[in-house]
Amino acid sequence: MTGRKEGDKGGGGGVCIIAGSGALPRRVYESCRQSEHYRNVRVLALRGIADKDWLGADVVHEWTALGRIVSALERLRDEHHVDRIVMAGAVTRPSLSALMLGADRRTLIFIKRFLQRRGDDDLLRGIVVALEADLGFRVLGIEDVLQTCFAPVGFWGRHRADKEALQDISRAVKVAYVLGSQDVGQAVVAQQNMVLGVEGIEGTQNLIERCGALQREGAGGVLVKIKKPQQERRADLPVVGVETVRACGQQGFQGIAVEAEHVIVMNQEEMVAMADKSGLFVLGLRVADYVEKKP
Repeated sequence: MTGRKEGDKGGGGGVCIIAGSGALPRRVYESCRQSEHYRNVRVLALRGIADKDWLGADVVHEWTALGRIVSALERLRDEHHVDRIVMAGAVTRPSLSALMLGADRRTLIFIKRFLQRRGDDDLLRGIVVALEADLGFRVLGIEDVLQTCFAPVGFWGRHRADKEALQDISRAVKVAYVLGSQDVGQAVVAQQNMVLGVEGIEGTQNLIERCGALQREGAGGVLVKIKKPQQERRADLPVVGVETVRACGQQGFQGIAVEAEHVIVMNQEEMVAMADKSGLFVLGLRVADYVEKKP
């Protein structure tokens, strides 16, 4: 009854999906419910963040504020025998004042250790370690519960990148890799061998819209999205889907390139169909082909 890969003999009680925004939490929930490895699946939805439309009466769920999440998890552990956690969906890093508003004592004690963390991955890495070492949970990665969710290598649809677009991809991958190593963003937009923008706290959709207005005449820009080199794989892996394609098409981009086997793809068939219709290429690449990693 564990969220394990084939051959893993682990055991346990229940699994809790900490749900942020987007379609990923629902996909994780449905996968868990369909798997013979899970019998007790619960959703802990983050108030003001998680989408409401799928959390009906048929989904065992409850809501919690970020500032009360530790107490909620401890209760699920003690009363409902939950011993595993999956973190799914986007969560914008809150301000300190917003996080502490209405926070309970247990959560305040927990989060005080992470207030000085410099970036999102550094923060999440510390939280994952603490959830396991201090609270006794096992934190699962998305690949533990979704076996076919990552970007494949190569072009996915009808369209291909031309020489200029391939140069933009190379440029953007190198920049994204350096920024990611500093725990800054996961996406870069390039056009005509120039960087139009890098992802900050605003997220990928806003990055696409911002860069759309910065494009020069000629072939449109390229969105590149990769994981950070030191990424904590159990939290905040990059995600692309239909909305990514739609936004890039609306802004007149040439295409999208993502890191194969490390970027989560939502509804790939629908994504490819929209890209084909919009004239966009979609490429799954290996970062090692573009970046010389330090030994």
